[in-house]
Amino acid sequence: MKKMSGFLALIFRMANINRWNTMRCIHNENVLEHSASVTILALLAGKFAIANGKEINMEKLLAKSVLHDIGESIIGDIITPVKNSSENFFKEIKSLEAAAEEKIISTLPQLLQSDFREIMATSGYEDRLIKGCDVYAAYIKCIQEVESGNKREFSDALNTISSTLAELKSELPEIRQLDEHFTEGFKVSVDVLMK
Repeated sequence: MKKMSGFLALIFRMANINRWNTMRCIHNENVLEHSASVTILALLAGKFAIANGKEINMEKLLAKSVLHDIGESIIGDIITPVKNSSENFFKEIKSLEAAAEEKIISTLPQLLQSDFREIMATSGYEDRLIKGCDVYAAYIKCIQEVESGNKREFSDALNTISSTLAELKSELPEIRQLDEHFTEGFKVSVDVLMK
C-alpha cells in the first residue's frame, strides 16, 4: 500500500483559516484566497521586473508565492501587530512557521521533498518581490474594506500599511508599478472597470 501524503489536504485547509481574524470584515478573506492574490501579484511584479531588465526565476517566484503561508495551515494566521509586538516574539513565530513548513513538506512523497525545500528557501530579489506583493495584497484588502464603508475597522490598518508600502515602492520599482497601474481599480465600480 502506498503511503498517503497529507500535503494537499493540509494546503487546502488554508481555506478554513481566516485572515484579519480580530477585525470585523465586510468580506472575510482566508489564507488560501490570500495566497492566490499574492501569486497573481507576483506574476505581474515578476513580468514588470523582467521588463525592467532584471533576471527573475518565474517558476521559483510563483511557486513560493503560492506556498508562502503554508505554515499557517498548522499554526493559523497570527496578525501582524501581534507578530511585531516584540523582537523575541517575532523570532519565535518565524521559528514556528519554519517548523510547520518543514512538517508539511515532510508529508510529500520523498522524491518531491528536496524540490519543495528549495522552493521555500528561495531568496534574493524573488523573495523580496514576494514580500512586497504580500504587503500590497494586504493594502488592497484594506482599500476594499474602507471603500465598502468599513472605515472604523480598517482605516488605521490602511494608514499603517500605506507607510510600509511607500517604503517598499522606493526599494522595489515593481511594487510601485503595481500601485501605479492597478490600485485605483479597487476604488471604482465594475461598470467603470469595464469601460
